Parts: sequence; C-alpha cells; structure tokens
Amino acid sequence: MRTAPRKADYGGRVKGNGGLIAISIRDGQAIGYFCDGRAEAWFKGTESGGELRLTSRGGGRVTAELAGGRARGSVAIGGGKWRFVAPTVVKPSGLYRATAMVRGARLRAGWIVLKNPNGGYTQVGAAFEGETQVPVPRLQDGRPTAPVTVGGATLQPEDVDGFIEELR
Repeated sequence: MRTAPRKADYGGRVKGNGGLIAISIRDGQAIGYFCDGRAEAWFKGTESGGELRLTSRGGGRVTAELAGGRARGSVAIGGGKWRFVAPTVVKPSGLYRATAMVRGARLRAGWIVLKNPNGGYTQVGAAFEGETQVPVPRLQDGRPTAPVTVGGATLQPEDVDGFIEELR
C-alpha cells in the first residue's frame, strides 16, 4: 500500500484541453481545482493508499494515483474527460483563491500558478461576480498573494493553506 505525504501540492497541465489542474492534500483530505480560463471546477475528497478520489458539486470527478512525486490521473467535467500528470510543486506555484461580497453579490476568483522550468510562470484563473463570469487579472509573478482588482474590488488572494479547511 502506497501512502501520500501528509501535506502535498501538485500542479500540471491537462492534456488535450489546455487547462491546468492543482491538487492539495492535507492529512488524507484533498481539494482540487481545474481551470482552462473559461470553465472551472472545484473538487474535494480523500486520498487513501496513494489513490485520490475527488468530486465537484456539478458531478465532475478527479481520480489519480499518487506515486513518484506525481499525481497521474484524469479529470471529468461537463461531458469531457482528460488525462493529466501533475508533479509536486512548491510555493509560489500552487492554488490561490480570493473572495468578497461586492454590491450584494459574492465575488470569487481562483488561480493555478505553475513555475516554468526556464523561468517565469504559467497561470490560469477564472472570476465570477454572483454567477456572471468577469475578467480575471494575472497574479504577480513570484508574489501571487499581492492584492488584485476583480470586478472593481480589491481582493487579497490567499494560497491553499489559507482556505483548505473551508473546502474540506
């Protein structure tokens, strides 16, 4: 039986889709986020024996095997299913989120940030005011928790450790 680390973060590209996926595990509980800049999905679930199983509110699924410092599996949402390989990542790579109430509507944004092997960062995100998608700003390279403006409001992004307990 394989065991995943008590605390691990994974991030990588989704093959055939162009999106990114981030997965964070804390003591067997896990969350994940898929985003391609248009569609997004938040997932939660568990890791046991090196096997990861996550689901989203909309019926999406992430399954993966955790071994050799990688999460290798598939993500299924909205009728599509794609494979991914996501190596372990360290900050500032990883999963970020910001939320606020603006004009009576919940404003929420999520980002995945991945450091490129040759420098710089790849990132993708999505933001919503209520149920309406709004433009999402790019997070600062190397400082992804610096304030950003979304929907006319200044938000403070936080890394996964700041919100993982809420999503479990």
